Amino acid sequence: VGTKLYIANAGDSQSLVAYRENSDSKDIKLLYVSREDKPHLPDERARIEKMGGQVYIPKDVEQESSRVLYRNPQTGSQSGLAMSRSIGDWEMVGAIAEPIVDIIDLKQYQTTDSCNDNEEDKVCKATSSSSFADIFCISATDGMMDYISPQSLADVFASAFPPFSEENNNAPLLIAEDLIIKAAKGWDSEMR
Repeated sequence: VGTKLYIANAGDSQSLVAYRENSDSKDIKLLYVSREDKPHLPDERARIEKMGGQVYIPKDVEQESSRVLYRNPQTGSQSGLAMSRSIGDWEMVGAIAEPIVDIIDLKQYQTTDSCNDNEEDKVCKATSSSSFADIFCISATDGMMDYISPQSLADVFASAFPPFSEENNNAPLLIAEDLIIKAAKGWDSEMR
């Protein structure tokens, strides 16, 4: 709305906003990367436990997912949801469908250095006040984001649009297929 961009994200998918300062440049910069809503994050864990839910936190959250635990009252079997917010999953104590809504005023964030990898940081720091030539938003599932960095995703995605799409002959659909294949190969090599 106006110069404000509203981004609502819930779950373990991520959204990002990237831009190109000059339409002739291949230099793509990240402006924003949403966090994944994981149960082990301190604010999410506190909310879940305050609502009466339980959180499983593995020894290494980089190798195994934290989970909101659920016990089936009829069978007694236990399972878990690997996110603290989710639209469309069954009701679990503490897991909610309410997204985190971030508002980015594009006037305020014109040019950035690269984003910090800290999942608590949401918006990259502005370093000057030049204007955007191109700006785009991407949302991708954890199945992609676990194997492709936000910067790599933005770089590949941007190559599908002018002025580089003519020289590379990359249509957005072909780029999407290429990214899916890269993510699948990452998953396959991890499972071997």
